[in-house]
Amino acid sequence: MAALLDVVKVLFLAATLLFSPVASSATTTDSTPATVPATTWMPPNADILSHVVSQGETLQSIATALGVTVRDLRASNQIYGTDALATGTVLYGAKSGLVHTTKSGQTLTDIAATYGVTVDAIARANGIAMSMTIFAGAQLLVPGASAAFWDTVIILSQGKASQFIWPLQGAVVSPFGWRTHPVLGIRQHHDGIDIDVPEGTTVYASAAGEVYSYGEQPGLGNVLILEHASGFYTLYGHLNSSLVVKGQYVEKGQKIALSGNTGISSGPHLHFELRNGEFPVEPLSFLPFYYDPTPTARFEITNWTQDHYEYLHEYSDYAYVYYKVTNTGAVDIDYYEVWIEIRCADGSTFQDWTNGSNVPRWGYLTDWTIIRVAGKRVVSVSVTRYEVHSY
Repeated sequence: MAALLDVVKVLFLAATLLFSPVASSATTTDSTPATVPATTWMPPNADILSHVVSQGETLQSIATALGVTVRDLRASNQIYGTDALATGTVLYGAKSGLVHTTKSGQTLTDIAATYGVTVDAIARANGIAMSMTIFAGAQLLVPGASAAFWDTVIILSQGKASQFIWPLQGAVVSPFGWRTHPVLGIRQHHDGIDIDVPEGTTVYASAAGEVYSYGEQPGLGNVLILEHASGFYTLYGHLNSSLVVKGQYVEKGQKIALSGNTGISSGPHLHFELRNGEFPVEPLSFLPFYYDPTPTARFEITNWTQDHYEYLHEYSDYAYVYYKVTNTGAVDIDYYEVWIEIRCADGSTFQDWTNGSNVPRWGYLTDWTIIRVAGKRVVSVSVTRYEVHSY
């Protein structure tokens, strides 16, 4: 297994060395500092409104003054929470869409993909010709754009400004660090965190950046890697598919992939890594703090057996049922109860109850129980109900 991990790391480093940005539109943003005024490259857009924050003003009062909604004002200025606004800050708004502040290397195609509009619509709304250079820091009107993507950012950031946000909502079922691999049974270092989500769940960019690569990697299946500022990379593994292409610039909170169950996987989930250069770091040290005191778990039947006496064509009076409890919450489970139903070949059913204790957060426990079935042939076993408690 160590050799397999070495292969994964070599492939990752090789991709890093071979990477070359690919432009996706003829009109790109120059690396000129954001202080360059937009009027140096196009006429002022009268549809873009601005407001200088005065002491004591709120988002609501500014939105009312500009004639826009608070939701759109947040999205246009990428405001996370309800913290006081800094006096002297310039906020932008528009009555017919959102205002987007361009970033170095970003193309009109990239911006259009972020908001789900056409390049032509942005070009027409801003008087842009394809031969023009758009300077980083300039404001563009994105007509008809929805603030939905920024709503997602607020949710995944816990409403706090942060360098990285969660790539989706879900319980961390396997943390960063040393562990026994759930499929291979080998102790190894887990370079990221596993987030429990159904297959096909939308994955969002944890930070703004450029699509570095997408492809299959040993063990991790389909992997998407984004390159961010300051030498950071985020890696999204076991994906079903990618929604972006190499070289594309994506915004924080933009849809980038669908989760899956590819590679060596114990079940549908997202493997998420944060790397400082080539070195994996603890994602939870960079992600917004998340704590839900409600204990949650997943119960599954892993196996069941029943003795069969061939000579007498009879079955034993008991079934042995094996199950697994996975703690999907952020707190330890001190005590659990689970109800199990057995269905027999003649249509009859038997139910029983069992309990257990001490399932650590992000951990799991396996156990078994015996259920009396009166000599009938068992055909299926299922969990019908469970309760978990944390004191």
